[in-house]
Amino acid sequence: MLTEKSCGSIIYKNNVELRVLVIKQTRNGNWSFPKGHVEGNENETETAKREVMEEVGLSVNMIDGFREVISYKPKSNILKDVVYFISNCENQMVKLQREEVCDYKWLRPKDALETLTFKNDRVVLKKALEFIERII
Repeated sequence: MLTEKSCGSIIYKNNVELRVLVIKQTRNGNWSFPKGHVEGNENETETAKREVMEEVGLSVNMIDGFREVISYKPKSNILKDVVYFISNCENQMVKLQREEVCDYKWLRPKDALETLTFKNDRVVLKKALEFIERII
């Protein structure tokens, strides 16, 4: 079986009220989080930061202490791991990479949970929200 690995981040802001960034993928219309394949000798956090910058144009601050892995089979002969971190950002001016992302929303946690396409993403977001509540 072939394996793939992607890394990404659940990005939050907490100005007046907690919001989470969700993105709509151009190729399939799924709502998820910024993520992508590990390249070269990158470590997981380098990949996550690069992918966030490429897909939504944000420079993020990674928050220590949170790392969640989602595993699934996108095809019958491929096992894919997606490693998620939590980050926040000072500049919230999103600039989409249109080839990958066609829309985005800063949503309240409840609305983000309802918007995400896949159950795995909702599970990891719930864990991330529990973590965020402890640190803010």
